This record gives sequence, C-alpha cells and structure tokens, in this order.
Amino acid sequence: MFQIGGLASGLDTKTLIEQLMQIESRPISIWRKQQDQLRSEAGVWKDVETRLQALRDKAGALLSADAFSARRVSVSNQAVAKASVTSTATTGQFEIVVTSLAKAHRIAGIRVADVNAALGASGAMQINGVGLTVVSTDSLAVVRDKINALNAGVRASLIDNTLVLESTTTGSASTITVTGDASVLQSLGLDQPTTLQSPADAQLTVNGLPITSASNRLTNLSPGLTVDLVGTGTTIVTVENDTQAVVDRVKAFVDQFNSTYGFIQEKLAKEATLQGDSTLIRLGFDLRTRVTSPVAGTPAGELDQLALVGITTDRYGRLSVDEAKFTKLLTEKPEEVRRLFQATLATDGREGVITRLDGMLRLALQTGSGVVPETQEALNDRIKDIDRQIEAFERRLELRRQHLVQQFTALEKALSAMQSQSNWLAGQIQKLQQS
Repeated sequence: MFQIGGLASGLDTKTLIEQLMQIESRPISIWRKQQDQLRSEAGVWKDVETRLQALRDKAGALLSADAFSARRVSVSNQAVAKASVTSTATTGQFEIVVTSLAKAHRIAGIRVADVNAALGASGAMQINGVGLTVVSTDSLAVVRDKINALNAGVRASLIDNTLVLESTTTGSASTITVTGDASVLQSLGLDQPTTLQSPADAQLTVNGLPITSASNRLTNLSPGLTVDLVGTGTTIVTVENDTQAVVDRVKAFVDQFNSTYGFIQEKLAKEATLQGDSTLIRLGFDLRTRVTSPVAGTPAGELDQLALVGITTDRYGRLSVDEAKFTKLLTEKPEEVRRLFQATLATDGREGVITRLDGMLRLALQTGSGVVPETQEALNDRIKDIDRQIEAFERRLELRRQHLVQQFTALEKALSAMQSQSNWLAGQIQKLQQS
C-alpha cells in the first residue's frame, strides 16, 4: 500500500507504525517459545521411544526359546573332528576314535595334448545313468562342462590335461558309472578309467560303539549335535550348558534397562525438559515395578523375584548383576530361573518378569493406542495448532497495519489541507495590510 510519510505533521509515521506493530505482535513471540518447548518435549519422547524399543529387543532375547538352554561344545583334538551344537543338544561327552574317513569315488581318463582341441569322436554317453551327447568338434573342456551341467552327482575337472571325475558324495555306495559309445569313451580314456580313490565309508567308534558312516558329517550321534570328521585318531567331544551366553544376555538387558530408566529420570529432574510430566513419571514407575516386584502366583519356595538370583536395584532404580550368584542358581535351578524370566499365563499360570515387562512395553509402543506414540502425536498436534493460530493472528496484524497506514495517511492529508488553507489566509491578510 502507498504510504505518505509525515511531510505535513513532521512525524516519522512509518517508524511509528512499525513500533506499534511490534507491540501488537508480541503474542507471536510467546507462541514461538511455546512451540520450541513442545518440540523439545517431542524430541525427548522420540528418544524415549527409541530406548524403550531397544529395551524390548533385549527383553525379546531373554524370551526366545533357547535363551536359557544355550549349549556349547568343545573338541579335544580338532585334527580329528570339529563340532557344532544347537540349543536342543543333550549335554554329555563322546569319545570318538576314527579309523578311516569316508571317501568319494574318483577316476581319471587319459591325458591329452590340448584340452581345447576337438576330440574327433561323436556319440552318446551316460554318467550315473544320466545321458549326454558328444559331437566330433567337442573338446575335453567342453565335455567337462557338459558333465557338470548334468547334475548327475559327479563333479568333472581338468588336472594336467586329464579329465577327472569325482562323486559329489562320499561312502561306499558313491561309485561312479560311465557307459556309452566306445569311440567316445576311448577318446576320453573312460573306457578303462584309472581309479584315483575308491569309495569308502567312515569307520569309527563312539564311546566304544562301532559306527559306519557314508558321510564324514555325523548328525545322528545325539540330537542337536553335528560332528565333522577331518582326520583319523582319537578326540573327545563335550557338550555342556553355556551359562556364560545366558549371563551375557542378562547383562545386555540390564545395561539397556539402566540406560532407559536413567534417561527417563534425567528428563524428569528439576528444570529438565519434562520436569514433573505425569505420563513419563507413570512410565518410569511401570518399568521399575515390572522388573523389581515379585512374580504373583509363584509356588511357595520357588524363585519369584530377580533379587533372589543376584539381580538387584540401588536407590536410584539401577540394576546390577551378581554374576557368580546368578550362574550358581542357573546351574542348580535352571528351570526355576527360566520360569522366573519366561513364565506365561498359558503354560505356567503366571507371568514371569520379562514376560510382563514385554507386555507392558508392547502396549506402550503400540502404534495408534500406545502412550508413547499418542503423546508424540498430541505434542505434534499442539505445534500445528499454534502454527494455525500464528497464521490467523498474522493475517489480523496485516489488516491492522493497513488500517493504521490508512489512518495516518488520512491525517497527513488533512494536515496538509489545513496547512494550505492557513497559507492562503496568511496571504490574503498580507495583501489587505499592504493595501
């Protein structure tokens, strides 16, 4: 809008209007500060959400089926065997004496001068009953590739310009059979192949029991135990409870709990972002009580709280683990310890410490209805509401500015007209005096 300066009045009307508008726009500054506070609160709740999700992940590791049944295996002589176990493995010890390893059948043809030169023979041949066709232009390298493409349980390779066939499985039953047109077999040297290795089963004893195996991988010695034979000799395979793996899971949970709970208390402290926030106070209280209170419904004499297994709290709510005590009880009462953490209403008639904590975290984080996402949404809605409030107020301020400009412009015009009239009257008086 065109604005006349204070030419008539002598006033700096532009500056005067700006100063008036600054005074009237003060509510915007207050609202902006409110938005900054709300954004800070929303940021804290986002951090809370991240930490609670991390805590639930650690809790989930303690609720897995194998969380308290981890096994470890040791092998006294790894030149004879290597081993692995799953959580279903039975603890025990196995003395393994390997007399001979299982072997695959391996045969060779004749050496040729050039593996890429045409063999000059054509016809059909079969590897373990699977057929292929050889044409006169095929080289030894091409025949190798054709054999490998058959998936006949045979691996073909070229060693020193010689075609070598090896069974992909071991054991006495892994014999390779080669049949076909005589000219083709003769060109390859497979009409009378050289035996490089005869097929054979592994021969061994396990705790004195003789065993014959077509494979060097033994999976039926004990459930959950796999033993790979790599040489002859004697070794002892020991499967035992892996208590350290359980301890490590518990310590990881405790560390995350302390991080999460400590962060909440920090943000509730005096002059902190969420000082006195009732929702966060309740959340922190629920976390602590879910972890520290006894498990209701536990039979008399059975472990019913974490403190009894060496997981205690200090006056600030931080958890600590007495590893020696926990390991001792885990060894002596593995099922009681497991139920203390994992019990469910469906199977045990009660909820273990981690089960009830996980339920609480699931509800708190649930999209759409959880207290954490609902709180974040409410804060974001308030920020948007203030944005709309500011936009509406700024429109009113602009109308107010225009009104002031119009008023001052009218004033200047009126003053200017009065000044002109005054000047005319003064001129008339002067003329009268002169006459």
